[in-house]
Amino acid sequence: MSPHPPPPAQPHSSRREAFVLELGAALHRAGAPAHRLETALMSISEQLGLEAQFFSTPTSLTAGFGRLGGQRTGLVRAAPGDVQLGKLVLLNATGDALIAGSIDLDQAEERVAAIVAAPPRFGPCATTAATGLVSAAAVGFFAGTWGEVALAGLAGLAVGLLDLASKRVPALNRLFLPVAAATATALASVGAWLVPGASAHLITLCALIVMVPGLTLTVAANELATGHLVSGTARMTGAAVVFLQIGLGVVAGGFVGDLLPASPALGPGLALPVGSLWVAGALAAVSLVVLFQARLVDTPVIILAALVALTVSTLTSPWATAPGPAFLGALAVGLLGNAYARASKLPALVAMTPGILLLVPGSVGFEAVSAMLDDQVLTAVQTAFRALLSAVALAAGVLVANAALPARRSL
Repeated sequence: MSPHPPPPAQPHSSRREAFVLELGAALHRAGAPAHRLETALMSISEQLGLEAQFFSTPTSLTAGFGRLGGQRTGLVRAAPGDVQLGKLVLLNATGDALIAGSIDLDQAEERVAAIVAAPPRFGPCATTAATGLVSAAAVGFFAGTWGEVALAGLAGLAVGLLDLASKRVPALNRLFLPVAAATATALASVGAWLVPGASAHLITLCALIVMVPGLTLTVAANELATGHLVSGTARMTGAAVVFLQIGLGVVAGGFVGDLLPASPALGPGLALPVGSLWVAGALAAVSLVVLFQARLVDTPVIILAALVALTVSTLTSPWATAPGPAFLGALAVGLLGNAYARASKLPALVAMTPGILLLVPGSVGFEAVSAMLDDQVLTAVQTAFRALLSAVALAAGVLVANAALPARRSL
């Protein structure tokens, strides 16, 4: 939060403590990582005249108020939620307004409650369509064909519909990852059997792109690098479990392809034109505005961050060995995000999260799991190491950007 003098009148400490916990829980559910969440809560606690310490994990937030030996402890149990950039902006603005004294604690509590209770900015139809669009756009990152674009989009729509159904059927919700992976793989197998030049493997990867926990892996590396060992380890373990669940579903869905006869679809597919990478990046960024529940007014900077990430990583690939392009791309996105935060007084995460997402090693992690399931142990270990190294490079790029151009904000 922005540094400002504390408001002249301080309410009773228990109310201030309760507000800090409520704000922390809201930020946690909106997807704030541990290192940024704890820093933000420490900042606002100091401005409210509270002595506090915080400990965040992917599933909980613990706060201790007061001096050591006489602390009052608060615990918030929170399930890991999806990133909601729009709510992060509003919560950050509420904290700033309270610190600046433009609103009192009653108004701040009302605002936080209203933000938490507000419905999603984009409904189920929009998010389902965005899942299909980002899956189709992802084919452009791998220089695919027009047929693969169509098939990946359809498979992505199927994944989006399953996600929508899983929110209403608890039994499906617990099995969503393997079921969605199996469905996407089966559809990809049939599609590749019918469409000339289509790759079932590429279609599957692009259809599952929103499920692959590459961003989680990168955030975990960042948390570990900033000393948040418990949160980083838990998040990295969670990413590994997600990879395994997806791998299990891919194996199950692959049985459909094994049952198909020889493919009648012979001949090469129609390749995408030159420059499709940047078109795909822009379309993926628009999809992320919906999937991350961002504000429409932030769409230009999100698209810009995505294009900067792709441009830097692509132009540096010929002369910088891996994971150099990932590091440089993250550095560029980090500088852009921090500059945006300084100019707009908004969280740097608005620009950084979508930009970093396009650089994350999710596809490499998917390849590692696929190799392990094919009994290619050495290849799997090497590929998994590449994924981890890429995640560390992304975290390092962001840390260097924060040192070179601080955002002057907690989020």
